Amino acid sequence: MNFKSHTIYPLPKGTYVQQIFEETPTNAFFSKGECGNGASSGELTNRARHSLFVTPSKNLVASICKEYEYCHPVDGDSQVYQIEEYLLSPEAGKKLVSTPDSVWKIIEAAQNLNMLSELYRDWFYFLDESHIYITEDYRDILSAIDHFFDFDNKCMVSATPLFFGDPRMKQLDHYEFKITESLGTVNLMHAKSINGTLQRMIEDAKLTGTKLFIFYNNVNQIAKLIKACGLNSTNCNVHCADDEVGKNRATLAENSDLIMGIPTAGEYKLINFFTTAHFEGWNLKGESDLKMIVVSDVSPSTKNTLLGIVKYVQAFGRWRKPEGYEGHTPELYHIFNHRNIADGKSLTDFTADFNLQAEKWVKQEQVNSIKFGSAHIIDERLEKSCRDPKASLTIDPIMIDRLAYKQYTYELYNNAASVQNAWIECNYNVIPLVCNDKWTSRRDNRRIAKEDQLKHDYNEIKTFKDDSSKFSLYVNPIDRLLKTNPLSVSASLYLPESEMEELNYNPKKVSSAIFVKQDASNMAKVLKLVDQEFKRGNRYTKSHIKSTVQAIYDRLELRDKTGKPRSAVATHIEQFFEVKECKVKCSGGKLVNGFELIRPTFSMVTVSN
Repeated sequence: MNFKSHTIYPLPKGTYVQQIFEETPTNAFFSKGECGNGASSGELTNRARHSLFVTPSKNLVASICKEYEYCHPVDGDSQVYQIEEYLLSPEAGKKLVSTPDSVWKIIEAAQNLNMLSELYRDWFYFLDESHIYITEDYRDILSAIDHFFDFDNKCMVSATPLFFGDPRMKQLDHYEFKITESLGTVNLMHAKSINGTLQRMIEDAKLTGTKLFIFYNNVNQIAKLIKACGLNSTNCNVHCADDEVGKNRATLAENSDLIMGIPTAGEYKLINFFTTAHFEGWNLKGESDLKMIVVSDVSPSTKNTLLGIVKYVQAFGRWRKPEGYEGHTPELYHIFNHRNIADGKSLTDFTADFNLQAEKWVKQEQVNSIKFGSAHIIDERLEKSCRDPKASLTIDPIMIDRLAYKQYTYELYNNAASVQNAWIECNYNVIPLVCNDKWTSRRDNRRIAKEDQLKHDYNEIKTFKDDSSKFSLYVNPIDRLLKTNPLSVSASLYLPESEMEELNYNPKKVSSAIFVKQDASNMAKVLKLVDQEFKRGNRYTKSHIKSTVQAIYDRLELRDKTGKPRSAVATHIEQFFEVKECKVKCSGGKLVNGFELIRPTFSMVTVSN
């Protein structure tokens, strides 16, 4: 790695930065090992020095300044004069919290006040989530790195570091917290249908009440899931960029009211979607019963979901353990598919290839500029490796890092093994799983024949009973189907597959067949209880017979053909004994109608003592 020195601290999970360092290390690249261990909060609460704190997004700037009210926000809406006023304020331990693309405003404000030397000398530059300068190649934010190296005291920080080829990194010491235990266990779900798997998990969540936090970087697919699963503002949030041109609102259409701002404790719904604008920086507090899901899809229309595992580690790192909570950590899922290609290139190989290619482009451009003069058109490919090729043909190593990492990320999804290895390298255990659920729109669900639905649900229960390990992603399907299709559960108990085929899975025929089987099964239980309550040769009042038989029906929870609780009448005793009408003397001497039990029926003989 490209550093002046490298110091490793082997530490157990949950170690806070403040237990090792009194304050953020200076002139350092700090690999902090895991999310939520106090590096950012430690700097923001350090009022012994002024800090320029750079964080990835406008939403995070607002969130930090809301939590730490003494911080001053700097983003696209900020005016330079406002920063000047803050720089001139007498406050101790001032904190400017800025987006990467607004740092220039702070520099300009300091220049206007003739304070630039003071800023560079006395302010601490804290560059948070340093990996984004490689992963977010669509943003013009590299000037924040240039300003970083102008400060006398500075630190780059990330729990998921990516390393820059920039030679200026040799000015920095590298401090690494190496966590000596697993950060968690990821259920790595290879899905036949990405949305089909998500659809099933959402429907299960509706039944169980377990909240889902789904990190899915494609608003189009989120919109499809919302529609197919019947989600609305009562049970769903979408945390995505609320862009000025309104593209995401247009995509969500009638569900645009689901777009939310900063993720906030107490405002989460049953289903919560997040795009990459919200993969980092915020804290998921106050939640214990939840599942966290990251999604990757190699389909051409969803290639923006193909993110590096470091982004998913950041997403899972949002959860904060509730105070005093001793339960389990959230269940973690990565739903993905792959290209089924055996080989892939390493990040090192891609970096070397792109450096070599960029050098060839620069040399060719130098030849062309001499041969054709200033009028020639500059090769647009140079814009991928040079900041401003019209002004300078200097190759920017961080732009090369971006190109290499993007291609490496795409190749990560060539096969399941490479994805699994990437999680293991990030210090996670992995459970490989497979999901064969198909995607069905709401229209498909309305049109599916009742026979087909019964067959699908019956076979799902059968598969679960044969091999329950295939269902480790879900709640027990029997629990779900007891609510959505109880007939399928009853059928699985009483009717073999061969009989279901004979009945063509017709719900009415199946229901009648189940009743017959249930009645036959329950009758043996009834006979034993009747044998305990009634004796041959005795006389019983009709009211006593009715109430006693009714108690047996209730105890066994028997139902009639309509599904209602079965009601007893006195004549039901004739199913068990041959009887004759008689009079029975009550305790007051009054004679009332009753039955004398002459002899048991054949069925009763089989259970009689």
